[in-house]
Amino acid sequence: MQANNLIRSAFLILAVASAALAQSGPTARGVAAEAAALTRLGFNYAKSGQYTKAVEALERAVRLVPGSAEGHYLLGTTYNNMDLHGEAIEAFREAIRVRPGWGAAYSGLGVAYNCARRFEESLIALQQAVRLVPGRAPAYINLSVTYFNLGRFREAAEASHQAVRLDPESAEAHHRLGLAYAFSGKREEAAESLRRAVSLRPGYAEAHNDLSAVYLLLGKKAAALEEYGKVQTLNPGLAADLYRLIYRDKLTVANSK
Repeated sequence: MQANNLIRSAFLILAVASAALAQSGPTARGVAAEAAALTRLGFNYAKSGQYTKAVEALERAVRLVPGSAEGHYLLGTTYNNMDLHGEAIEAFREAIRVRPGWGAAYSGLGVAYNCARRFEESLIALQQAVRLVPGRAPAYINLSVTYFNLGRFREAAEASHQAVRLDPESAEAHHRLGLAYAFSGKREEAAESLRRAVSLRPGYAEAHNDLSAVYLLLGKKAAALEEYGKVQTLNPGLAADLYRLIYRDKLTVANSK
């Protein structure tokens, strides 16, 4: 699971203005307009990877309109993308305080907890997210990642199944299902899910990498080497670790001489 992507929606960009415009009078409208402009600016900075500038703009926006759940949510997603997970957790908590039943904020909070390796807290937040928004595959993918990190592979597979059911074309959902199967000892099922993942997204280096490892477990070295070649092209750094796994017997013999 990665840190949450920013939701590309005009609703989120304009929601700060909507919150402030609920007030009355020209001063309130001026504050709303300034906050909306800062939120839009922060959003655009974040999209281009300028996260420090994004945080500066978004923090100014939520100071102007503290009651904007969307503003705090966007700030949380930006902090997550900066690997500042403690700050992200606080931002998502504030979004939930303002809007208690918002599933996306619980999902963001769960991702931040997971990235901070606070897996039990992540599980609580993500279970709430899927209760609030049961029809979203990404929420189940996030839940699967946390179950996996807790070593609860059967439940990770169940969450991934839900994600696949909701979005059969999601390469990430099939990848997560394959990993859960692999760690549950279901190697053939793992290979099938991972093959589906790479067929949906041929450039998915991590899925090719895991498929190669599963082929090794199945004793299919030729197939593992074929996947290794793809990983080498897509992500040479990842391929180096896979090479050591494939050739560990030869490397062990060579190092012992």
